[in-house]
Amino acid sequence: MADPPLCSPSDLRTWVTLGDLLDMHEALDLKAFAAEKAEREREQRR
Repeated sequence: MADPPLCSPSDLRTWVTLGDLLDMHEALDLKAFAAEKAEREREQRR
């Protein structure tokens, strides 16, 4: 889950399209990748 959430459960029922949901998942994947990359770079500097 995103912190803060990207949308609320009521948003999912009312206005979020499948395309929006896929974009949100892609954004979360990119955020996770950036965090992993930053962690690897920190470990390499040690």
